[in-house]
Amino acid sequence: MSSPSSASAGSATATDATTSASASSASRRVGVMMGHMSPNPTWSNKVLVIGAGVIAQSVLPLIIRYVNMNPALITVLSADNGGRSTAEGLGMRYVIQKFTKENFVSVLDGFLAPGDFLLNLSVSVGSLALMEYCQRRRILYQDASLEPWGDEFMDPNISMEDRSNYSIRNKFLELRQRLGAFKGRSTTAITSHGANPGLAESFAKQGIYEIATAVDGVAPPIPANKEEWAALCQRLGIRIIQVSERDGQQSSVPKKKGEFVQTWSVIGYIEELLQPAEMGWGTHERRLPEGALLHTTGSKSAIMLDRPSALCTVKTWCPRQGPHFGTLTTHYECLELADFLTIKDASTGRDIYRPTTYYSYHPCDDAVLSLRELAENDFIAQQKHRILLPPYILPGGYDEYGMLILGSKLGGYWYGVNISVEKVKQMLPHVRVNATTCPVTYGVIAGFRWAVAHPMSGLIEPCDMDHNEIIDFVKPFLECRGYWTDWHPLKNHNQLQKAPRDPDDPLQFSNFLVGM
Repeated sequence: MSSPSSASAGSATATDATTSASASSASRRVGVMMGHMSPNPTWSNKVLVIGAGVIAQSVLPLIIRYVNMNPALITVLSADNGGRSTAEGLGMRYVIQKFTKENFVSVLDGFLAPGDFLLNLSVSVGSLALMEYCQRRRILYQDASLEPWGDEFMDPNISMEDRSNYSIRNKFLELRQRLGAFKGRSTTAITSHGANPGLAESFAKQGIYEIATAVDGVAPPIPANKEEWAALCQRLGIRIIQVSERDGQQSSVPKKKGEFVQTWSVIGYIEELLQPAEMGWGTHERRLPEGALLHTTGSKSAIMLDRPSALCTVKTWCPRQGPHFGTLTTHYECLELADFLTIKDASTGRDIYRPTTYYSYHPCDDAVLSLRELAENDFIAQQKHRILLPPYILPGGYDEYGMLILGSKLGGYWYGVNISVEKVKQMLPHVRVNATTCPVTYGVIAGFRWAVAHPMSGLIEPCDMDHNEIIDFVKPFLECRGYWTDWHPLKNHNQLQKAPRDPDDPLQFSNFLVGM
């Protein structure tokens, strides 16, 4: 196996402790602390699941597979019958109930008591209101996405800043402070723990740790808190952390005009596309991009652009696809990581270190066509929506997503998941799930198990959780691993193209940005 620095752009050198295929003996030692699944935790109280979409229907059978509990204690609450056969087939209760800002308290009162668990897998349901409800009644809580009520993210009467993920994350942090909902003082409420956000934060930590092990030649102590993780990143010279995803699934039924096709929630994806593009802004950056807007409240560790995510394109790299383009899509984990990895000067309070963090997303080909049609129609959404699921996915499809970490002296490192539709079918033969929703499902279950094992952790984000516990659980199924690369955005720059703005520093954001 070649050394980390010898991998070429467009190809990858993999490290995987479970197979001893690593860049060095030091890299092999990284895997000693993981690669096994801890025993199933036990839960004996009630669980209420809100939502019965694709993710919820995939999660339900895994709850009783990976948590010791009676399925009769689980109730699924949905506005329609979409998930009834799945839930009732597993011995769970299924209730049709509209869930609104006006009635949620009375509805939840009919199902939950202190010590129970609320698992929110819905869209357009106010996560913060549900968290506060649960905190005041000592009920555990988890969601896969921090959501506002209704369609606030697409409301033109709401300011761009108020439609941002930065804004709703600030509200989460303010709620935690107002309730004093910290570890040891209140029941656990985990926000945003699916794949990304969720597994992404654990993948970032693991990638950083494996880089440190390769650089040092020996596994260093695992950072114990925010300050230690940020200090480790600074020491390694990490400047860029991209969430890099390429969805390579193809439909056996071509997209039709007036139809939006995606491998997960169409409504959720359109909301992301119409929100302003957002990113954590690194301290190494020389200048702000055109149209950048600065925040005046909160940590101020992120910026947003004065245009929707759908219109921002950036360069990225994944092990299987190699170099490609993705949309700069607003995502919670990028804002959380930017805040988590910030170092401030102790005397002045000035930010002295932070990497640039953002999500580059290339969806499946049918979703790319759907996005193009959406933009050409002035962002008026198509009337027909279709989620690409078996048996309508062609063989050979895959989804690879992970954390592309750039800046260390050994080159770039990508840590994540590359999962095929065939692997998904093997893992979950009786569940209608694809290569995109499978990691989300396991991310939700990993968060659920963590909450059961740590029931008094207060309001927390994925970065607050022990990443080893999460990866210990998901790695045997998702086969998470790392890849070295020497790719950077100017690696194969064509001289016929416009000259880069910062040719002397490839890791400036200006060199990643393709167009807006």
